[in-house]
This record gives sequence, C-alpha cells and structure tokens, in this order.
Amino acid sequence: MIKMYNTDINTNITEETKDLKKGNWINMISPTEEEIQRVCAALQIKQDFIRYSLDEEEKARIDTEDDDNTTLYIIDIPVIESDRTRRVYVTMPIGVIFVRDEYVITVSLKENDIIKKMERIVGKKVITYKKSQFLFQLFYENSSAFLNLLKESVGNLMFKVLI
Repeated sequence: MIKMYNTDINTNITEETKDLKKGNWINMISPTEEEIQRVCAALQIKQDFIRYSLDEEEKARIDTEDDDNTTLYIIDIPVIESDRTRRVYVTMPIGVIFVRDEYVITVSLKENDIIKKMERIVGKKVITYKKSQFLFQLFYENSSAFLNLLKESVGNLMFKVLI
C-alpha cells in the first residue's frame, strides 16, 4: 500500500495526493513488487534501500548511496505481538529514505502505531518538505512509544508484585 502526502510550501497545508511531486512523503506499507518497481522507476533510485527496510532481521543503521544522493535510516520500532496467554514486545525495522532533497519515503513491513501517529499529525507537526524535522518527529514518536511501553510493563510488574 502506498500513500503520498505533500505540504504546499506557500500555505503549509498538507494533503494526501496521488501525484508524485517534489516534497512528497511517500509512505509504503508492505509494498507489492509492482509498487516497489513503480516508485523506484519514478524516482530513479535503486530498489535496495526499500528491500533492506522490508527485512525483518535488519538492524538500525544509516547507509548512503552517493550515485543518486540517497540516504537510508533504519530504525527499530516497538511492536506488541499477542498470543492467547501473553503479550510479547518485539521490534520491527522502519526505513526512512531521503531521496536527494526532493522526497522522503517511509517503508515498513506492516501497519504500525508510529506511522499512524505521523499520518495523524501530518500538516501540524509534520511538514513533508522539511526532511530533518520529519526524521526528528519520527524519532520522537518512536522514543515516546518505547517509553510508554516501558511504563506499562513496569506498572504491570509492580501490580503483580503488590498482589
């Protein structure tokens, strides 16, 4: 699934768009092979960075591709997986790709709370053409999610100890 957002530089109004234009945030969640090829062809980038982001075992890192002036940030985000008896806390990689000074791409294996939060605040705290601000906002939302899960875990542990 691909969603694109663009903030108008004159009005700072952000809207979802179907048009690929400079300044877009392109959000790819569990993209199909066709979607990967279409985005890479349109932006004239290699597919590697998108594929790295979809690797469950990928670790947090930064990588650059000098040929097309592209930078990849892979960050781990918290995810809660549940079975019948308990909740398990794991991490999942998200790729943030800066393509030249023109586009920001996020790539994730599945829907997640961090990207959903970024979509909710787009146009308020997230301006699509401000790449550094975008990345810092994503870091902030991610660290907040980790802290909230940690508080919840400690709270549950304390509750069990008190009983």
